[in-house]
Amino acid sequence: PIRYWDWRNFWDFGGGVLTDLFTHWIDVVHWFMESTIPASAFTMGARYRFPDRDCPDTLSSSFLYPGKFEVIFHTSLVSNLAGGGITIRGTEGMLRVERDGYAFYPEPEGYTESLELPLPSRQVRVARNDGTKDHLQNFLDCVRSRKTPNAPVFVGINAARPGQMGNISFRENRVVSSSSYTFRDDAEKGVCL
Repeated sequence: PIRYWDWRNFWDFGGGVLTDLFTHWIDVVHWFMESTIPASAFTMGARYRFPDRDCPDTLSSSFLYPGKFEVIFHTSLVSNLAGGGITIRGTEGMLRVERDGYAFYPEPEGYTESLELPLPSRQVRVARNDGTKDHLQNFLDCVRSRKTPNAPVFVGINAARPGQMGNISFRENRVVSSSSYTFRDDAEKGVCL
């Protein structure tokens, strides 16, 4: 019965947090950074809270994007505090993006280990909304109008690739290189690999 309810955490039916929660964040990173295929991926993790599942409930993944940046994804289902978000660190400051808004913190004058962040130079908070209704409405509108939706198929395919690479890395306990795969340039047509 658990496989019916929790299908996404069994290898026969899903890929755990990397093909579920992670895809909702990595597509935003791809959008911001204008890059979609990592050069390599490495994942390690374990099952601590949910030993009856196949997929790890706690993991750390690293994705290197060619010549541009690195994405580090840490997650653990052992607690619910601070459930998600993106932190982008750069030379000018740090951008923290959550589902209910964002804040930009300017880089301080010198190194600090303080838990206190400087006041954000820009912050926007919106009403708590996970976007599901907006996405569904956009999809239905596009079915009627035949226009391209806000998140076309290729966005989902590009968001799925890193998670799949991370899961291969975890299951085979090795660094996975995108050069080991032939990625086709026609993701717009719904082709994954």
